[in-house]
Amino acid sequence: MNTDNIKPTDSSFCRIMKPIYLVSKMAGLWPQSFLRTSPGVTVLDIGYLIVLYAMYFFFILVNTNAKLWDYYMKPFESDILRYGLQTHLVNGLFLGVVIVTINVVQYQKKWDYMELLDNVTKVVEQEFHVRYPIRVVQTFIVIVISSELIYLVVILAGYYYLIDQTLNITTKYLYASYYMMNISLLALINEYIYFTVHIRRLFMIVNRLLKQLLLGDTNDSSETVLLDQNRKSKTPTIAYDEIFTVYGRGAGGRKIGDANAGGMVKSKGPPKVTMVAPASTGFNKLSATTVYTTYVTKLKIDNQSSMETILKTVNRLSVLHYHLCDAIRLVNRISSLSLMFHFGAMFVFLVFGLFTIYK
Repeated sequence: MNTDNIKPTDSSFCRIMKPIYLVSKMAGLWPQSFLRTSPGVTVLDIGYLIVLYAMYFFFILVNTNAKLWDYYMKPFESDILRYGLQTHLVNGLFLGVVIVTINVVQYQKKWDYMELLDNVTKVVEQEFHVRYPIRVVQTFIVIVISSELIYLVVILAGYYYLIDQTLNITTKYLYASYYMMNISLLALINEYIYFTVHIRRLFMIVNRLLKQLLLGDTNDSSETVLLDQNRKSKTPTIAYDEIFTVYGRGAGGRKIGDANAGGMVKSKGPPKVTMVAPASTGFNKLSATTVYTTYVTKLKIDNQSSMETILKTVNRLSVLHYHLCDAIRLVNRISSLSLMFHFGAMFVFLVFGLFTIYK
């Protein structure tokens, strides 16, 4: 992708990604630097990774000790509960090792993904005047991550109350093992969700900009351009029939001028890509609408745009669409194997729970 006219600054994608990156770094899923630029992989990163592996294997060895689990499960007198929980915990620790190892092996792919999405986001922001509520989305992500960690601490506190205070079983390895098992899974899921959500957001922007060219767009009252506080204007419609005259047909095989030509399916929900002025009220307000909405502050083309400008814009959007499809491929290469193992482990634990209920 040609990015000669792009400034060498972080895009909103990278800026919003920072909190997720820090959690992944702590969990060992991101041993390298944030981007491919210096420092890359440092001695400190390698040392931290070695310590993390040592902790995983230490807790695996501890939890394979049969006498320790006999001590844990003595008050319950249930072999199914004992072997089920032990297997779940040991498998979870092994899964943490696998997830960290996969991310270490795929670190170049993760850099490729970051560079690709960084460049695509810069093009979208600077060429097509897209604006993200960066501070609001960062705050939302920090709240989500903090809630996950607080929930994990509450669960561990419940285990402590049940095991230490109620059953008088003294152990610290169990709590640390559950923390190690879950922190890597939380980091993996947060990464994957943000990767896919941002790709979806960019696809929606590209589709919205393409939809600007459609004749039916003027009839869609839900896609209103809010240019200021006191004036509403419909999205300018380009003479898109001129492009289709190359083929002679419009959507559904009907002629462009046909009043009954098939249109696009209208969404009943609130628009996810909204046209607003840069100083729009509520832009920095923490709300679900602000977090999930992308704002286009200026139209790249209008009714006075030349045919050459329209075709160049369509070509540019098609290139962006191609790179977003490539980004999906990279996300699948990075995360699909780890997620498959994770959902496999969830299925095994679900089966164990069913056996426990119907024992």
